[in-house]
Amino acid sequence: IVRVSKDKDPDYRSRFSGRATFHPETLSLRISPVTQADSGNYYIHFETPSGLTHSQCFQVSVWGEWLPPSPPPALSPAPLTPLSSQSPSASHT
Repeated sequence: IVRVSKDKDPDYRSRFSGRATFHPETLSLRISPVTQADSGNYYIHFETPSGLTHSQCFQVSVWGEWLPPSPPPALSPAPLTPLSSQSPSASHT
């Protein structure tokens, strides 16, 4: 998906270009929007400055398609109208 090297911009692979964002401060990767075709095994290979390597596999399942959030409904101002033109009764029993 992405190759990241110290002091270089991330190199995103074509299938994920424009959809993947690497966050170096948390060492996390976000893919958005996702599709069911993005389901599968994802591997991370990390090498420390001292040369130690770490690898881990993540199994990702996408069950539905991403939908953009719906915009909020448009509100338009309207004058207030009275509920009733009758005056309240002055007598109490």
